[in-house]
Amino acid sequence: LLSPGVKSRVAPHRLYVKLTRRLVARGFKVLRFDFAGLGDSEGTIAEDQLADLYRAIQLGRYTNDTLAAIAWMRAHGGTSRVILGGLCGGAISGLVAAQESADVAGLFGLGVPVILDGTTVDKVAEMSQGQLLSLRRRYLDKVFDPASWWRVLTLQTDFRLAWRSFRGRRKTAPPAGSNAAVLGGNGNPRFAVALFAMFTRRRPVLMVFSGADRLHWEYLEKFAEPHAALLAPHRNQLDVCVVERANHVLTFGEWQDEFFGHCERWLTSHFPGDA
Repeated sequence: LLSPGVKSRVAPHRLYVKLTRRLVARGFKVLRFDFAGLGDSEGTIAEDQLADLYRAIQLGRYTNDTLAAIAWMRAHGGTSRVILGGLCGGAISGLVAAQESADVAGLFGLGVPVILDGTTVDKVAEMSQGQLLSLRRRYLDKVFDPASWWRVLTLQTDFRLAWRSFRGRRKTAPPAGSNAAVLGGNGNPRFAVALFAMFTRRRPVLMVFSGADRLHWEYLEKFAEPHAALLAPHRNQLDVCVVERANHVLTFGEWQDEFFGHCERWLTSHFPGDA
């Protein structure tokens, strides 16, 4: 299980601890560890801004850490195959690293990002339609709120963001005749390459998204919908599930249990004899 973002091997709300106990009960061996510079691991983080660190992670910052963990599991865990899993940054770290290891048998991720963060990214301009629609509803809910109008009158409101939420965003189609998934704007160029590499090697992938998470909208609008034809031949290798109304870190127990259930069903389906 690969650490999410700047969080430790425990994960938000002890998500990895709870998942580990369920997997161990099924007979799987599970390794949780901290990436270099995080949690209890040695090392330093050079980036001054969190967004820039996220960008580095999304581009494969912890590939070597993941490969080292795979090698350790093979040497000490008594297994020749490894399944990678993680939340957000952990999911994309595993996907990128899997390209460089023939020992990766499959991957499951919660809220895998298909975009690049960073201080140079214009977040307002790159917002998905789903995120803008959510913001529009929030603005409309505050129409009769005096405090909200006070923010408008005192120029505390982000007028550009408000305008974008009502204007929406223009959908862009992939280049005509392209034979590879291309993500425009702030899309992560490594995501599609790594995902299709898994398909080429016939490795199963599970992607679970939280229904109220912007990463779900970004996956749909910036990748899945414009590249539906490219994904269609791989429907037997890619499972996509949604925990409706859940937030990014699955705060409530019922959301966590639903996620655990998706993981267990996927493992049973693709690795029935491993545990």
